[in-house]
Amino acid sequence: MKARTSLATVLLSLYAQQKPHNGYWWASFSSEFKLGFVSGYIESIANESDLAVYDRVVPKNSDRPQNVPRQEVLSECEQYSNPRHPDFTNIPFGQFVDGVNAFYQDYRNKNIVIKLALIYVRDVLKGTPAKELEDELTSWRHIASQ
Repeated sequence: MKARTSLATVLLSLYAQQKPHNGYWWASFSSEFKLGFVSGYIESIANESDLAVYDRVVPKNSDRPQNVPRQEVLSECEQYSNPRHPDFTNIPFGQFVDGVNAFYQDYRNKNIVIKLALIYVRDVLKGTPAKELEDELTSWRHIASQ
């Protein structure tokens, strides 16, 4: 009996890991969880971005910058940044949750993964042109439907 319980636990955990993090997954959570997820995701993106810049500035085999001049830091940051830099600044976490909820209200978006939903909501709130948003979303819908 104990072996069956352990096997069931392992199988359930494997199933849970395979469940895609899409609109169906998102809908299964409370508002509190969604707010926590969004804040954790955005904070981790910001930290990862900072680490990527830091890795470019810190000399190899060193624990910290060796008196890196401010201009060099700025130059490295400019070289690292790109048009799709993960800028999630100045948008309240609650607004992201509302945006993702609205995004997944459209049945055509249900199979799109949460990472892309967050990017879409960010782009909408940052003022990305409607044509660019629509092209991006059409592409994601096509991929998600396969």
